[in-house]
Amino acid sequence: MIEMKRDFKISLIALFLCMGFFMTVPDGLLARQDFEMLKNRSANNSNVHGDFIRRGVACSACHYKRSNSEEEWICFFCHSAEHDGQVKSRRGRKKGAKMRQRVFDRFREKAKKLDVLSVYRKEYTHPTLSVGGVHRHWEEFGGNNEPPRHAECPDCHDPHEVSQWNKFGPIEVVKKTGLKEKLKNLRDMERGEAVRDYELCFKCHSDSVNLPVDQTNKRLDFDENNPSYHPVLAEGRNSIMPSLRDGYTESSIITCSDCHNNDDKNGPQGPHGSNYKFILKSRYSIEDGLAESPGDYALCYDCHKRSSILYNESFSLHEMHIKGNPVTGSRGTSCYTCHDAHGSREYAHLIRFNEEVVFQNPSTLEIKFVDGDQEGEGECSLMCHGVNHNPKAYKKGPAP
Repeated sequence: MIEMKRDFKISLIALFLCMGFFMTVPDGLLARQDFEMLKNRSANNSNVHGDFIRRGVACSACHYKRSNSEEEWICFFCHSAEHDGQVKSRRGRKKGAKMRQRVFDRFREKAKKLDVLSVYRKEYTHPTLSVGGVHRHWEEFGGNNEPPRHAECPDCHDPHEVSQWNKFGPIEVVKKTGLKEKLKNLRDMERGEAVRDYELCFKCHSDSVNLPVDQTNKRLDFDENNPSYHPVLAEGRNSIMPSLRDGYTESSIITCSDCHNNDDKNGPQGPHGSNYKFILKSRYSIEDGLAESPGDYALCYDCHKRSSILYNESFSLHEMHIKGNPVTGSRGTSCYTCHDAHGSREYAHLIRFNEEVVFQNPSTLEIKFVDGDQEGEGECSLMCHGVNHNPKAYKKGPAP
């Protein structure tokens, strides 16, 4: 009986060992493939992290036993300020400190660009520090089994693929070309395939079933079949844009990160965080009743000439709406009151009224814009700042 029990235990142990072997071999093979790829790509300096492996830094510098809730701190170990006390307190081992010093010795001139952690300490950020331990490499979006909302480092970056010119890893941001598929599964893409960065943003900001109630589906906002949209998915519909600054034309394409970015242009770039609301690179005031200034609408003026807007070159009453009416004593209102910076599913010219400021026309009980036959013409039917537009028509060009 004792021998039977011993044989049974040996058989059971052998079974578990076999199961463990077959369960770990695929991951082991994938890890080995990644390791070889890192070494090969680092040979011509095309991979940042792989270059450290070529120089003798072990994989264990990043891959070691840790709490899932602290996985971002593996990235922040190098992507923070050299003398950041919070990072040292978490990873204060002598060996780790030596490796960390090696990183900063090599990238001394780019140390500020490395300091992503400082950006996450700004007022408006993706929830990378507040939500941890959720990301899984097999997760899928757009279905009922969608994981809780999170924005951890590997959600946007592939640490085995990042290069000096491609910070996203397999997601190479390009201005002019890109795949047309809106929600292509990023894990199934050929490595290094050039796509637009909006596809990465759409993972969380389009067809997610747990999209917050105060957010809209950005895929639908930017859809090229809309009456108007900022040119992220496709060239814009307007053929006449007198306010565009030098460097932009009616056929220009922009990226999400052209607006959503670090407000410090000398720091790490990307939508990690900003001192401005909505993680914007420049200030964009959405409040009503403000006095117009270059600073309040700096984001708009990055691409649109302030002089053109205030001289009413594209809309005859732009100045009065933005700066206010000195005759009536009314103050100006934000660009946000009449325009949606992503796109409008109803009207041309990005018109989408902010219904916290704009109300129904008392006569027709509608909030409506009708585009005119000529560029820059149209009429509004609504109530705004006590003025009943019943309707009010507008003509093109500077007001007399």
